[in-house]
Amino acid sequence: MRKTLVLFILVLAGALAVSAQPLQPGEAVATGFSHNAPNGPVVRIFDIRKPKGHNAPLGQHWTAAFPPVAQWTRAGLGNNEVFGIALDDAPKPNIYVTSTTIYKTTYFSNPIVQAVPGTGQVWRIDGTTGVASLCVTLPQSTTGGQGLGNIAYNARNKQLFVTDFYDGKIHRIGTNCQIIDAYDPFQPFGTYANTAGGFAPLGERLWGVGVFQDRLYFARWSGDQSPGPANTVLSVPLDATGKPVGTPILEVTPSGTMPVSDIEFASDGRMLLAQRSMNSTIGTINNNGTNGEAYSWAHQSELLEYKGASGSWVLSGNVFQLGDPGASVPRSSAGGAAYACPAEQLPGDQLPAEGEYVVATGDALIYPSPKIYGLQIMPFTGGNKNNSYLVDLDGQTSVHDKTQIGDVDVYNICDRNKASLTVTKKLAGAPAGFTGTFKFYVTCSTPNGLLQQTLSVTWPNTAATLTGLPAGSVCTVSEDPTLPALPAGSSWSGVPVSTPANGVIKITKDGKNQITFTNTVRTCDDQGKVKITKRVEGVPPGFTGTFNFNVTCWSGTTLITKQAQITIPGSSTVTVTGVPIGSSCTVTETGPLPSLPAGWLWLAPTYQPASSHVDLEGNCCPEVVVVDRAKFCCNQSHEEGYSTGYDTDSGSEPEAAPSPAPPGR
Repeated sequence: MRKTLVLFILVLAGALAVSAQPLQPGEAVATGFSHNAPNGPVVRIFDIRKPKGHNAPLGQHWTAAFPPVAQWTRAGLGNNEVFGIALDDAPKPNIYVTSTTIYKTTYFSNPIVQAVPGTGQVWRIDGTTGVASLCVTLPQSTTGGQGLGNIAYNARNKQLFVTDFYDGKIHRIGTNCQIIDAYDPFQPFGTYANTAGGFAPLGERLWGVGVFQDRLYFARWSGDQSPGPANTVLSVPLDATGKPVGTPILEVTPSGTMPVSDIEFASDGRMLLAQRSMNSTIGTINNNGTNGEAYSWAHQSELLEYKGASGSWVLSGNVFQLGDPGASVPRSSAGGAAYACPAEQLPGDQLPAEGEYVVATGDALIYPSPKIYGLQIMPFTGGNKNNSYLVDLDGQTSVHDKTQIGDVDVYNICDRNKASLTVTKKLAGAPAGFTGTFKFYVTCSTPNGLLQQTLSVTWPNTAATLTGLPAGSVCTVSEDPTLPALPAGSSWSGVPVSTPANGVIKITKDGKNQITFTNTVRTCDDQGKVKITKRVEGVPPGFTGTFNFNVTCWSGTTLITKQAQITIPGSSTVTVTGVPIGSSCTVTETGPLPSLPAGWLWLAPTYQPASSHVDLEGNCCPEVVVVDRAKFCCNQSHEEGYSTGYDTDSGSEPEAAPSPAPPGR
């Protein structure tokens, strides 16, 4: 646990000293009220790593976590009070914070008026030097004072999203601090009247924001202590450039009446929603020009966790209780939350590894004595005061800081090297009203070993996602050949086509890791035809070759024999015609098979249907799929499980399926 601040020459007047390396993996960044003091800290870094190893007391104030490792004052950040936090993915992450107007309240006997109005400013704290500088200024009314909501970093596109209390938009800015554009998810700005204080009205006002699996998530503030419509979390897709496109969809309607001020994700498909207690109908206080829409309240907000993906989020079952239950304030989220990944035992570290935590901001974490308002560090499976480590934000435990605690973020390196894989299903020619489940087998070679997983997509849903994959993994996805039943009059045609080819993909941290399987449905055509489809798997690059097939059909007591060929690459199907309706046919692959390079062998073929037998009466579009798979076996000796008929040294033919007996024999 670091105790000493490494002093820097102050670059900005009024800024407190900062450390040479402001943020280390596992440390937390927290925002809070300056107490209306220009030199009051508004951003702090706390070393909360391995609390158990540091003998932090459960359910009590962790005094050793104070003082903070580094802090920045209101004056050092352009005279701004700040709330929202984002960290980019630089090797030494830069910290971005957003101006706010929320540190004011009339909650019972604790009236507070924020002395400086909110602005449209986003400030950047350099990850190497610790120097704070103005990044961008976003729109505010001519009189100002609305401030911003929260901020989120999009690693794939190296950009940030910021919600704005003034215009109801989500502004997109680059890490070079250049404004790119803005997204307005509801009524276009200017088509409605802002409130008397210049705020976007409830229902148009946005707060929490986050990015997960190439979708932008944002929280719609529609109600609070004053009754109103339910608050919601929505999402919209991002295109390849990171621009929001399309129509937003509803993802979650959280319980309670308070808005979601922070949205955080774990790479394995967990989502934290931190609510903040607010009251939007208080009005102007002390004639200081600040309007009541953004007044804070207390003890009415929760921290909720969901699991899943877009369109399928459900509560995780983990319960995070913020606030001292003994003081009857168990719903005391202050509006910030983050995941803190497991801490490894590094070389030279005497402390053992520790598991994952959830870190959140809250009021009255301990009350009435001491009065702890700040960070609650809980097991990732859920927690309350009794199994949590508690850190007061300003170290002043004889007075309470109700409504004065802000957001928190954690330098979370485990998720930096994790990614997800989405398997997408497309259907060409699907009949109206069709529903059915497709199963996929995922095998990934990861730095930590082999991972095998089964995913399912039930149409009309189109995607399933595997999360928490280490970057650099190589995954192969195949579709179960047993496809769901189709309505009468329709049939599956051919084999699914995968993109990328062969269902193989290398997982990248910032990439869109997606494999798409397309199946084709065709209308029945019982015209005396048999379709043969060839699928080749595992062949070496550049493979080419011709496969031969024998089709034997009994029409009554008459045996009909036909031959067919398929050359790969090229069309993977061939249709054998001139077969009388009512015939019973068997398809057999014949040799010799195309040659393979030295050390490669063909596995025995498989057929779909397994008997390779179809009937042309009462059968819709009869088709036989023949699958050949090649394998490199290091030498040319036979291996157990390989058909000797498929050894390319011998040149012998594969064992043929028996011809069907004529009906009645």
